[in-house]
Amino acid sequence: MSSPIHVHVQDNTPLHVHVKKPKKGELSKQSSLHFKGGNDRHSVRPGPRARRKDLNGPWVPAPGKTSTRDKISKNFKWESDGSRLEVNQPQTNLRIHPSDSNPLRTSDLSTEEDNRLRQHLSEYEKKIENLMAEVGTLKNEAELIKVEQELEVKEGQLDASHAALELKKKELDFMAKEYKETEKENLRLRKSVDKLNSSLHQSDDLVITKQDQLLRKLVEVEVNGVEAAKQVAALRDVINRLKYEKRLSHSDVSLVAKHRELLLQKFEEFESTNRDTRRLLQTEHKTLSDVQRLEEQRDILMRKMADTDSEILRLRSEVTQKRSEVEQLESQISEEKNHAHTLNELNKSVDATRAHLQRELRAREMENNRLHVQLKNIERDTDAVRREAEEATASARLERETMAREKDGLKKATRAQRGRAEKAEESLRVIESRLDDRERKLDEARSQADAWRDRYQR
Repeated sequence: MSSPIHVHVQDNTPLHVHVKKPKKGELSKQSSLHFKGGNDRHSVRPGPRARRKDLNGPWVPAPGKTSTRDKISKNFKWESDGSRLEVNQPQTNLRIHPSDSNPLRTSDLSTEEDNRLRQHLSEYEKKIENLMAEVGTLKNEAELIKVEQELEVKEGQLDASHAALELKKKELDFMAKEYKETEKENLRLRKSVDKLNSSLHQSDDLVITKQDQLLRKLVEVEVNGVEAAKQVAALRDVINRLKYEKRLSHSDVSLVAKHRELLLQKFEEFESTNRDTRRLLQTEHKTLSDVQRLEEQRDILMRKMADTDSEILRLRSEVTQKRSEVEQLESQISEEKNHAHTLNELNKSVDATRAHLQRELRAREMENNRLHVQLKNIERDTDAVRREAEEATASARLERETMAREKDGLKKATRAQRGRAEKAEESLRVIESRLDDRERKLDEARSQADAWRDRYQR
């Protein structure tokens, strides 16, 4: 069977087509007449960064209106940055026989080639989907690497926060221990001051009592001194009187003895009172020295207690500050834990997505390899078909006049092909809409990742 032919004629031109029955050995090669073998070094699979905008245009099996003088063959191309695929339709020369007047029948048109063309169109659509899936996979892997790096940074910051929190807790424990020791020391000093104050009060009472006793003793000493002075004066008068009279009567002797005994008695009382007074003065001096020493100790203890109170206030302020810092660190660590948990869940989801995409990618690669092998076979068959097409060119040239009378039928075939092309364009538009949807989802994922990064940076 010869290759399919596209002829553009005027609407009022009748057409008549003769269809040659293929041989038995050529049945397996009939589907290859639409393709011309290109360079084998061109890769079917484009690069991973191929974009939808790199396509030259929708792939259609037939062009628009042209004259009958134009060549029948048309090129179908798909290009990207890294690869190029070109499938050429073999050229045939037609000979139209005006002697034939039989009209073109619908049963004479081959639908097998259309089915194969539709099949190859779906295969190329699948290839385009595979390429876009590969692009999405690469972008997802880049996002995954970025998320993993952010997760590592977060883990490092979380470890540093844990270390800082442990250090702050140790400092807080040390300050709390020091605060307790200071409070114990302050309590001990307060007890000592209370004891000292009580002892000072007792000493003051004792001093007051001893002062009263000393005053009474001094009064007694003064009274005894006055009495002794009186006795001395009386004795002096008696002695002077006796010195002038030169005679001693019994009454004078008894008077002198009496004054002498009184004087000795007063002197003994004065000495006793004087000893008691000296003893009281010594006791008072000792008590005063003890009181002075206790007052000095009390002043020292009061200064120590004031210093301890100021130290306690300072430690309280530091403990309060440390507790606020610890609470802030705990809140930060809680937030970091929540964020790390979120990132971990995201990492798990991304890992699962990556594994799924890798499985899909391996399946797509296997499918692409299979399609590549099929394309090689098609190209090999196309070479054979090209040779047959060259042989069929001579017979097609003889049928050119016949094809002139069958233009109407070919026009219908052209319209049918145009309808198929429109369907192919519709399929491509569906593919483009899918690609747009996937790009939109990718942009949403990227914006979500940027939002997470901005939220972490805040």
